[in-house]
Amino acid sequence: MIKNLTWKDFNKKENEKLLDVEGISEIVDSNREKAREIEMLNNINKYIIENGTVLIITGTAHLNFFEKNIKTAIFPFRNS
Repeated sequence: MIKNLTWKDFNKKENEKLLDVEGISEIVDSNREKAREIEMLNNINKYIIENGTVLIITGTAHLNFFEKNIKTAIFPFRNS
């Protein structure tokens, strides 16, 4: 929990800047984070069916990654 914010608050693009703080790289291993996202994307791609629907439930930290890498995805809780 970050002060008075919830995961719903981080679905809003304007709040993403709150995570862009000095020192964040000391607690987040960006190489492991990228490797994890690629692994998740590979797993998702295995299950995508042509003309089908796949439901992905993930934390808000991965929304930008999935928006960039799954162009046909719909993000119903993303408040742009």
